[in-house]
Amino acid sequence: MTSPLYSGTPGGIMEYISQQKGIQLSTKFRVSISRPNADSVEFLCDMAQIPSRKIRAYNDFMSGAAAPIGIPYGIDYNSNVFQFVTEESWVSRKYFENWQSGFFKDSNGNSNEYFNRVDFLENIAGDIQIVALSVGGPAGNPTTNATILLQDCIPLEIVPTKFDESAFNTPLRFMVNMFYARAAYR
Repeated sequence: MTSPLYSGTPGGIMEYISQQKGIQLSTKFRVSISRPNADSVEFLCDMAQIPSRKIRAYNDFMSGAAAPIGIPYGIDYNSNVFQFVTEESWVSRKYFENWQSGFFKDSNGNSNEYFNRVDFLENIAGDIQIVALSVGGPAGNPTTNATILLQDCIPLEIVPTKFDESAFNTPLRFMVNMFYARAAYR
């Protein structure tokens, strides 16, 4: 049995790539969003990030001989940025603005962004699924290579978008900075 890692052995890199069924292209992905009390959606997302993971650790300075590496105690996830192409109806941009507005409730439980009462996380957080696709599978249809599920997501920020007179016939895009609590790979 051979190791799945490339070791520079005879056959070289091309054999290794062939054994791994090719290389994942950064342009082959799909993003879908689901959240409570809303339909699942797929907007034209032209940039998504694979989530970061960082081990939380503290240094042990009390033992007399400080540990050369930190002592792990958890995992941190940073926020992720997604970029969407704006349709002439602005449906995708409005979707994220409405999602953000839905965080805040008045005393009757109605959405009202002018109140500082925040709804429960399970009522406002959604999931984002990033599906990495192959170049082509049977009959030229792409197949799923990997699925990354970001759980308990909320859109922290809709990043400012600029109109640009010199960008002739260029689609308007907007970015959303998403918080997520966990990431799972399938």
